[in-house]
Amino acid sequence: MNRLEAERRFAQRMKDNYPPGTRIMLLQMGDDPRPVEPNTRGTVRAVDDMGTLHCDFDNGRQLGIVPGEDSFRRLTEQELAEENDSQKSRLTEMSEDELYERNIIRFDSFDDFFDFIYDENTGKADIINDMSEQMKKQLVSENYGERYIEADGAFYYNSECFTQMHLPQNEERDNAPVLGM
Repeated sequence: MNRLEAERRFAQRMKDNYPPGTRIMLLQMGDDPRPVEPNTRGTVRAVDDMGTLHCDFDNGRQLGIVPGEDSFRRLTEQELAEENDSQKSRLTEMSEDELYERNIIRFDSFDDFFDFIYDENTGKADIINDMSEQMKKQLVSENYGERYIEADGAFYYNSECFTQMHLPQNEERDNAPVLGM
């Protein structure tokens, strides 16, 4: 296998292992003149054709992580669950003004939330209105899963994305650190 093929396979492996939405923790940056602080968490936005992970960090920074130069790891299922619980708790404690400032809309019932998402102007109102509640919930989860959180019976919707909400899949994932040089 030549060098170009090896690099292509490496980049594809990084794309497969760190899809957009994956939560990571930066352990240490290599030679960056303005590094992100160690132990900062972030969300993968994209992986480029060189295998660089472009991330939105929780401290507001956006930076690419270079495997082999920077050290990082995927968050564990327990860490993701803790983040999710913490986020739910913060949402339920926010005032209407605080939610508004963050472009978050609170719905007191699933029906109100569903009606907002799938407005009657969709052109498929008859089909959607005849769906069972289970089918509606599946439809919302598949299409808006990263844009809403259910907490204490209320539904919180952000049209952009709750970036920290990405929940782990049921597949086995490697959380071992990717170490830099």
